[in-house]
Amino acid sequence: MKKYIFIVPIALLSKSAFAYVDCPSSSVKYIQPDEDRVYVQLEGQNWQRLGDYTQPSMNAKLSIALAAHATGKKVKIRFPDGHDASCNTFNNNVNATMIRIENE
Repeated sequence: MKKYIFIVPIALLSKSAFAYVDCPSSSVKYIQPDEDRVYVQLEGQNWQRLGDYTQPSMNAKLSIALAAHATGKKVKIRFPDGHDASCNTFNNNVNATMIRIENE
């Protein structure tokens, strides 16, 4: 019985660690590098913070955004849980955790 009591809280914690929100897939309209961070705007959405230059993954995320912009491919951007799922509000605070080029 004690095993089950211990397993349930761990299972609940691990599920919340993987919670995320994906913005709707769309084409990259603008890319704006600032002094210490990069923003992207997808078609029909507001500006989203892709990340800041201190992140090890920032160069890869920027490269994906640039490639998608150059080829007209759609991307999906992922944020931690609690982010505006419609991505219609300006995001200046939360770094994207992932950007993926979508196959249409």
